[in-house]
Amino acid sequence: MAADKEFLTYNQQMKKLRDKKKIDCGNTKDKTTLVRMGYFNLVNGYKEPFICGKDNNGNHIYIANTSLKALYALKKFDDDLRMLLLKYITQIEEEVRTLNLINVMIMERLLGMTQKHILTIVNYKIR
Repeated sequence: MAADKEFLTYNQQMKKLRDKKKIDCGNTKDKTTLVRMGYFNLVNGYKEPFICGKDNNGNHIYIANTSLKALYALKKFDDDLRMLLLKYITQIEEEVRTLNLINVMIMERLLGMTQKHILTIVNYKIR
């Protein structure tokens, strides 16, 4: 099991980002971003597109001029895309559910089948 990581204040986290990871950060807005998003969620969650290799110790090397602002922009894009997709996926789900209900009602009326009979999987042959 990996050793527990030492607790770092937000200022220490920013120093680590600057000194060890060479990620540009340091202003009040960057600190506010870390406070709101959390180091793990922001840095570990969105670092992949900014990594260009590993050093001899296995530590990630980041593309030059990578900044906390860029990581946050990617997270924001991801959040916005997720919300957009969720909106349309929810609409599609509602339409499919409605169409299925209509089909069940049609089968009930035309074939005289009950919902229980229609929804029981063993009543269908797999081809």
